[in-house]
Amino acid sequence: MDTMTKASAAVLDYETVVDSFNNSLLDTLRLHGADLGHLQLWVPDEDIVRSLLSMFESASLSGTTDVSVRVPAASLSPANLERLRDGVRYFGSIAVEQAGERTIIHAHDLKPVGRDRHLRDELAEERVARIGYVYGSGYRLETPPAYTSVLEAYAGKVNERVSEDAQEDTAVGLNVDGIDIVVRYEEETGKISSLSFDGALSPRQIGALEILRNRVIGLPVQEACEHGASRVLDTLRAESDEKPQQGIALPFNSGPEIGLVHKVCHELQRAVGPIADATTGLESSFYDDAPSTNWLELGEEDQKGRIEAALIDFGRRQGLQDGEMALAGLQRDLSQWPVRVVVEFADTVAVERKPGLLRDAERALKDTVEPKLQVYCQELRDANRIRRL
Repeated sequence: MDTMTKASAAVLDYETVVDSFNNSLLDTLRLHGADLGHLQLWVPDEDIVRSLLSMFESASLSGTTDVSVRVPAASLSPANLERLRDGVRYFGSIAVEQAGERTIIHAHDLKPVGRDRHLRDELAEERVARIGYVYGSGYRLETPPAYTSVLEAYAGKVNERVSEDAQEDTAVGLNVDGIDIVVRYEEETGKISSLSFDGALSPRQIGALEILRNRVIGLPVQEACEHGASRVLDTLRAESDEKPQQGIALPFNSGPEIGLVHKVCHELQRAVGPIADATTGLESSFYDDAPSTNWLELGEEDQKGRIEAALIDFGRRQGLQDGEMALAGLQRDLSQWPVRVVVEFADTVAVERKPGLLRDAERALKDTVEPKLQVYCQELRDANRIRRL
């Protein structure tokens, strides 16, 4: 059965339909201007040619073959009519009828070009493929001199002993550049319990893998896969006497040993696949190092008390009155650490001052209370009921 339908014989008045659409923006959350089903996908445009083409295309996609619309004659110059004919020829044709100060456009034989795209006005579940990005065309062949002594020093600290408990954990065997590597992790928590290697050909390779071992044991395997190479670079930069290279340090410009570590992390990711974090339930790593033991041992009220005292001191140094920048709450982050400090401002604080105050307050709280604290501003609730639906 042919699903195409003829539109009503009635001629639409363009200005009336536009006014109806604009009014619906004020009192309708979705499907603006959908009183006429064949215009459900139409959105008016200040350019009347684009607006009419959108109207005819919406009709075609809804299965309507003919639409007639009345427009002010002055709005359709000969040039605009030519543009309209040229635009509609891909999915239909038009006829023009003059009626005093109005022009009636009869669009007919409309074909649903693109209808196979199955447009729907609803949310659809979408599964996003996991993509492993690799940047750069290769790894730097020379080790920066600043890293050499650090790598060689770690080569003399190798400790490959595996505890009896770790021997019961899940083991993943890898071979990267001829080096055999075994990573063990706890099935329940996903945390790495040991990393051993054999076959490294140079002290620098041994040193790089030893730093990797030191930095990832005790971490979730997902964190080791995603940020293991970055953690090795952190150690090298922290223990180097000079800046090793210009620009941003990456596995690709930091020498072949860091390239080796980077490949180990990628091979580990391929071997284990995504593992849901035991805390967040997410398959990507949102791991962050824990706050200090002193902070975690405090009760919530004591934590808030220290933050409030620090905020008062900070505010006075910034010329604020007590209460103009106050603690609104202390929240937990994705790792469930109580480190998100939410502050609120009084109306007397100028809007343009707030971003700078937030940044400076966070630095002050990190320096005087707890280095892992993060500062956020109290979110203002939208006063519009429709937008909150």
